[in-house]
Amino acid sequence: MATKKIIFKLTKGRRPKSYQIPLSKETVTRKVGGVKRDKLIQYVPGSDSIFAEDHKDDKRSDQIWFMNGQLAVDENNKVLLEILRKHKWYGLEYDISDANKIAMNELEKMDKIEKALDFVKITDEDKMRAHAFALIGGQVVSWTASQVKSALKKIAFEDPGKIIKEFPTKNHNAKFVAAHGILRDTIMINASHTAVTWPDGKTIVSVAAGQDPLDNIAEFLTENTEISKITLQAIGEGIKRSYEFNTDYTADKEVAELLGADAPKKVEKDVDLSDEELELEDARNDYEEAVGKEVPNNKKNDLKWLQNKALEALDKE
Repeated sequence: MATKKIIFKLTKGRRPKSYQIPLSKETVTRKVGGVKRDKLIQYVPGSDSIFAEDHKDDKRSDQIWFMNGQLAVDENNKVLLEILRKHKWYGLEYDISDANKIAMNELEKMDKIEKALDFVKITDEDKMRAHAFALIGGQVVSWTASQVKSALKKIAFEDPGKIIKEFPTKNHNAKFVAAHGILRDTIMINASHTAVTWPDGKTIVSVAAGQDPLDNIAEFLTENTEISKITLQAIGEGIKRSYEFNTDYTADKEVAELLGADAPKKVEKDVDLSDEELELEDARNDYEEAVGKEVPNNKKNDLKWLQNKALEALDKE
């Protein structure tokens, strides 16, 4: 089946035999570490990026020529379409016919929907609910898994930009970790919604009237201070301890991204451990001393495995 062509035409009815669109010094704004910067672009057929920095040094930009006043672009050539839409000459030196503008808008919307759906394609129920909590609000706590998935997909179809803009951000990661912690009873929002606390009632952050507790704790967790990092680690450890059995998913990845390279080496939080937790902690220490390496993440809560492995290592000595 033949693909559609998007037709670009030079403005003012011009129809020269050939007309080149300059690219050598053309830049497009790109977010780098949350900061918008002007970056050089290149047209490299087959690439999925318009930015020169994403291509190998030996890659040279193809030239873009209008012939007899127009240029027909395959609808699947997303890189060239993006360049033509973001070039400073778009709308001035050349434009799209009305019919093609409608097609382009539809394609852009479908691309956004596909990207948003990729973000919310989550198989782990706890992870899915925590993301929904961060994106939609605390009401998702009482929803079924099907309701949560349906709500996320509905946003992806109706407002994909909301997901695309929110999901990759540091703020959303912090909200997600906090939401996961709340769902696993590692941290709590008090009954009056005036504070986010530890289970023992000790306040982590206060919440003023009218403010969202999740927003407040997320802002605190992204402050990049020693206390915020220690708190973030404590929440992550609490989430892992909250699972009675081994689980494939924890918030480790998001916690690590938020902490960065200079994370505190050890969580120091004054909490009273139960007898079971103390036994687990002793078993972890015994394992590390006997085996000579750290406990695997997926075995940190497996008491019998830890004890058996420590005994095996001691028997070999």
